[in-house]
Amino acid sequence: MKTIVKILCVVMALLVSFAVSAQKKEKTFAGSIKYAITYEDLDPQYKGQVPTEMITYVKDSKVRMDQVSPMYTMSAITLEDGSAIVLFDVMGQKLAMQQSKEDIEKAKAEAKESGDLKESEPEVKATDEVKTIAGYKCTKYEVTTDGETMEVFVTEDIPMPAIYHENSQVKGIKGVPMQYSMNTQGMNMTMTAKEVKKGGVNNSMFMITDDYQKVTAEEFSKMLGGGM
Repeated sequence: MKTIVKILCVVMALLVSFAVSAQKKEKTFAGSIKYAITYEDLDPQYKGQVPTEMITYVKDSKVRMDQVSPMYTMSAITLEDGSAIVLFDVMGQKLAMQQSKEDIEKAKAEAKESGDLKESEPEVKATDEVKTIAGYKCTKYEVTTDGETMEVFVTEDIPMPAIYHENSQVKGIKGVPMQYSMNTQGMNMTMTAKEVKKGGVNNSMFMITDDYQKVTAEEFSKMLGGGM
């Protein structure tokens, strides 16, 4: 179970970045983007446990990001009022944790103070390289943060609400990242969009349904650490 807890940092890292304000509703994309996740030099002990797929759902000013592995699914949901929900489904046991905007801002401040969260202004350089990913024309950017550079292929043909960009894992660029790499907890991951669907996103996807057990952040950590 300790292995799973470490892997979950991939998703929990998203949660502390959710410090957003209420956004105006605007005519933007509503639907889902599905990404395949691949790994470089993955430690064998993590094989079969790490996420292999990420799905981003967008509707109005709400965003949900699912990370799916053979063992569990974990979802990070951002709502219009700046609050967030984390859903965790492991082998039929479903836990839900909700945090207010104030709780999230406190967690973000603590993460900054401890050095776990860095928010350096990225240096973004556009290139002339283009390629088509999931049917969309994408331009290659080089994004440098804290001395590390990653290549990101971006499309500007999918209009997203402002809340999506504020919570993007790739800062400093316009448009939607369709392929990019990142290092989390020592794991080198590459996300590549493989399918874009318009519509089909229900409001219930941004709620805690009755089949989930609501827990506090402290209970959530304790249950995971204790092996449930």
